[in-house]
Amino acid sequence: MPSEYLRTIARICIEFRVDGHRADIMIDRAARTNAAYEGRDRVIEDDLIEAAELVLPHRMRKRPFEEEEFSTERLKEIVRV
Repeated sequence: MPSEYLRTIARICIEFRVDGHRADIMIDRAARTNAAYEGRDRVIEDDLIEAAELVLPHRMRKRPFEEEEFSTERLKEIVRV
């Protein structure tokens, strides 16, 4: 597994203020699963984006009654840097 791939996952979770490492692990697993489902043997940026869209919204830190701050555009910027 390329270290840049893991750094990208960590950067995503840091930027979206996610507590713990469960989100990192789940993004990794979901991205690899999506790549395999699509018939690829390696993860591409779109796999990371799709996995993060599924994993992050309910894991983000927020205050009571605060609206979600999840942004797909922001996610794409982080992944494609």
